[in-house]
Amino acid sequence: MPTILPAPILSALVIVLYLAVSVITPAFAAASNSEDGDTQQAAITIVERPDEDLLLLELRLNDLVLVDTMPAFLAGSSIVLPLRDLTDILEFPIAVDSAGGSANGWYLSPNRLFSLNIARGEVILDGVVSRFDPRLVEVHEDDIYVDIRLLARWFPLDLAFDLSNLLIDVTSREPLPIEQKIMRDDYRQRVLLDRTADQADYEWIATPYRAVSVPVADVNAETTVDRDANGDTAMTTRHNVTATGDLLWANAELFVGGDNREKVDDARLRLDRKDPHGNAFAGIPGLDGLDVTEASAGDIFSPQVSMISRTELGRGVQISNMSLEAPSEFDRITLTGELPLGWEAEVYRNEVLLDFQVARSDGQYVFEDVPLVYGVNVLRIVLYGPQGQVKEEIRQFTVGPGQTRAGELDMRFTANQHDQPLLLNDEDASENLEERGRLFYEAQYGVSRELTVGGNFVQLPTDSGTQRYATASANFTFGEVFGRYDAVRQLDEGWAQRLSLQTSQLGLNWLAEHSIYNDFFSEQIAENDDGLASASVLRLDGAVPAEFTGILPRMPFSLRLAHDRRESGDTDTSVENRLSAALGPAAVTNTLNYQLDKSSDNTTSTLSGTTLIGGRIGPFKARGTVGYDVVPTKEFQSVGLSGDWTVTPEWRGSAGINRDLGEDSETTYSLGVNAQLEKAAVGFNVDYSDTSQFTSTMTVSFGVGYDEERSEVFVGSNSIARGGALSAFVFLDADADGEFGDGDEPIEGARFTINRGRHTPLTDAEGKVFITNLPTYRDVTVELDTASLVDPFWVSDRPGYRLVARPGSVSSMAFPVVTTGEIDGTVFRTWTDGTGEAAGVIVQLVDGNGEVVREEQTAYDGFFLFDFVRPGRYTLRVAPEQLMLLGLVTDTSYEIEIRGDGTVVSGQDFVLSTPAVAEANDPLEGWGATVIPGDTAQL
Repeated sequence: MPTILPAPILSALVIVLYLAVSVITPAFAAASNSEDGDTQQAAITIVERPDEDLLLLELRLNDLVLVDTMPAFLAGSSIVLPLRDLTDILEFPIAVDSAGGSANGWYLSPNRLFSLNIARGEVILDGVVSRFDPRLVEVHEDDIYVDIRLLARWFPLDLAFDLSNLLIDVTSREPLPIEQKIMRDDYRQRVLLDRTADQADYEWIATPYRAVSVPVADVNAETTVDRDANGDTAMTTRHNVTATGDLLWANAELFVGGDNREKVDDARLRLDRKDPHGNAFAGIPGLDGLDVTEASAGDIFSPQVSMISRTELGRGVQISNMSLEAPSEFDRITLTGELPLGWEAEVYRNEVLLDFQVARSDGQYVFEDVPLVYGVNVLRIVLYGPQGQVKEEIRQFTVGPGQTRAGELDMRFTANQHDQPLLLNDEDASENLEERGRLFYEAQYGVSRELTVGGNFVQLPTDSGTQRYATASANFTFGEVFGRYDAVRQLDEGWAQRLSLQTSQLGLNWLAEHSIYNDFFSEQIAENDDGLASASVLRLDGAVPAEFTGILPRMPFSLRLAHDRRESGDTDTSVENRLSAALGPAAVTNTLNYQLDKSSDNTTSTLSGTTLIGGRIGPFKARGTVGYDVVPTKEFQSVGLSGDWTVTPEWRGSAGINRDLGEDSETTYSLGVNAQLEKAAVGFNVDYSDTSQFTSTMTVSFGVGYDEERSEVFVGSNSIARGGALSAFVFLDADADGEFGDGDEPIEGARFTINRGRHTPLTDAEGKVFITNLPTYRDVTVELDTASLVDPFWVSDRPGYRLVARPGSVSSMAFPVVTTGEIDGTVFRTWTDGTGEAAGVIVQLVDGNGEVVREEQTAYDGFFLFDFVRPGRYTLRVAPEQLMLLGLVTDTSYEIEIRGDGTVVSGQDFVLSTPAVAEANDPLEGWGATVIPGDTAQL
């Protein structure tokens, strides 16, 4: 059996791998961009990121909040930011052309020119041409996203991101124009106001539950032909269907799976009503208004409870008003979800690769005990389909104070049967563990932001009979330390206590936990003749900064030390170290596990490790694993590497090799071709092992739904059953009445943003589009992307909507588009020797309710312009407060109507004069020159 090198040499190999990737990846790019030694201009590739991958971060400049919804995407151990949005906020006049892959303008001063050409991989800064790593730039439909490390080289900015707090800190190395303006209160209130509407004011779209609706379904089928070393052949066909929709005024999810031997060998059905705002019973007489976030029946997962239970699937019911995103334990969580045939799943926490799984027969993934750190935990589950599909789910969990608001009572009741499904009941089964009931009642009360008290009652089936547990708990905050105390009584048996503390100090997340057990056992604490007496855990999570690693990038790490003591005095000690690195766009995680077991007559120790790799290496999307032992023997246990690459936009190739180095060593080679077609995803894969076993597999998958707005069936290659759907209609509202009628026209080619992330589907010739895979059971903001409208003077009369989508549901909304108008004029001032232009005068546009909707300040020549004015009736006036403060008067105001046909109103002039009693001491003496806007902003 092959031996393994010592751990230090393994670390050196990881560094060598990083250097190799760093050299090879640019070589691929250079090879693709060169011909006969001359650099060719590469085609611009549009990157499509799923909405679930989008993060909205708070952007701060020297501790001043610029915007709390800056879009960003994770990129290895770094993040990428939109160049247009960032330069707009910092007031750098740089025009970004995402379609052309270029950006041009200047920053700080007109003589500091900036020019970016992605196709050539060049940037011009202050007249100096330099090249950059193309992996650090992504061209999206709406913007060019640039890695913050590259932005810091281009501009006098230092950018640092804190994923735990969803924060980007910007420190300027040179004074920026916005830093002076942002200090003024009026600017702070108006900054970015014209760039985006207040999303909180968007109309809420309700999607009422129905008695029955046309379901949305994902269909997966797989046919496998196996031939063994003796030449015997067997064929197996497996299939599963996941369907979602409304049934009995609830959201229903049905899963059915089987094969050619048993048509149906697995089936699940769940009905639920969920709402993150506690309106799960909305529309039900007598229950509407109750604070309920979730009510479920059918096949449900029971909760994971500290020191007591693990998550188990079984038929039952659940009702709760707890947050849908609340972690079930203090420092860990179990993640579950759908994983269709042939798919694989990876889980990342704050962009650290933690684990991966392959599809199970029940169509589920279950990541147990995913560790959580203090603050915000961004958990990303990446699903890989057999035909090259990639789907991501983003879940955010916060560990810290204030999880239960002061004065509020959060409760959850769950009852289900252990591992017993609703639809496939085994009538011959006797009274056994699987059929016994599981019962949970949990409550948490917020005494203050710093203190939450609670308790629970749990009943579980075990091999020793039904066990019951009662718990009293408290979550508390002391300074910057967040803690939890649990005291559990196992009725008729023993008891347990646990104290857990978490904090963030010195750039590290710290967790300390100590548990004491007395004749106690549960699903989490195994029953044993030599019972557990105590358990202690210390965990550190952080990152080695890039400046300390030299050639390597920022390296996240986790170190966990655990010590268990048995009643006999025997001890079990374990040390787990996880170190991650971003090798370009690929993520590599190495985990080492050391176990030391001491008893009165024996001492044993083991050291083993696993290396996971995922992401892109050159043109390949690769995933690989290496399993090895160091103590007591040095040997590899398994090695696997698989990857796929693009052949054409629709077709992808794949290849892999897996080596099992156990007693019966075996090497398996894989080769496949997959296609993401318009109506379905198909694939064909062959496996051959050195033991003469041959396997060929053909897969087919597609999603099917129904668009009621167009009365047609929607079939596509992407899975859609787990997401919400949207049917949108965009039209030119010629009469500006908000309704589609005579004279109005559908608008083709319009695009939408979902939670500020671009969606590529465009409206058709009828002005309609069907968008799938909306995030479910969370707030979704839908906005019309005005940049996609062909007329620059068109704006949406309803800029956006808000909704809570659910699986299988279709929300409908209309976006009337109107043509905006313009109003311009000049402000004059009467002097003793004549009349001249007045600069710095504030002109206001007032709507029919008397609200000031826009303000503009006159330029050096007294000219003002209101552009993009929505249809309506307005009053145009000079700001009364400014007139009063400066002792000026004007008898003029204008009543103006902007129609939906692009009305242009010019020559709306004002003449300001000073009353005779004030002329001797004119406060605007010398106002023939420009008045600096900063001098009049306080008016």
